[in-house]
Amino acid sequence: MHRGPEVFRCLMCGDCCHGQGGIYLEEWEVEPAARVLGMEAGEFVRNYCRRRGRRWEVMTDEAGVCLLLGPEGCKIHAAKPRICRLWPFLPQIVGDEQAFEEARLGCPGISRDVSYEEFARVGRRILEEEG
Repeated sequence: MHRGPEVFRCLMCGDCCHGQGGIYLEEWEVEPAARVLGMEAGEFVRNYCRRRGRRWEVMTDEAGVCLLLGPEGCKIHAAKPRICRLWPFLPQIVGDEQAFEEARLGCPGISRDVSYEEFARVGRRILEEEG
């Protein structure tokens, strides 16, 4: 997926892995994530998730850090959830200039020089490709 280095380049800082309730897996994402860790799906959700409607919310530690973030980065990087793959091109950021400005303040990978309009243009294309 092209994110355009002029707009966003992931620096693998892990800042987006912080925040309770923000990281979740759809039902179909559980099995691949569990497989990466060599676990059965049931064991994976017992250790890392809690049910939130039709999705599985990834639990965080006391500091609000995703339990799937390890010292070397994401423990399930090969099967990371769609929400993580899309970051920072989430609909709520792409569609709202204030949300974009807040994301840019918190994410060092978002270009400081990109306009909201350019970010939104790239983001809409990415979201369309993702379906």
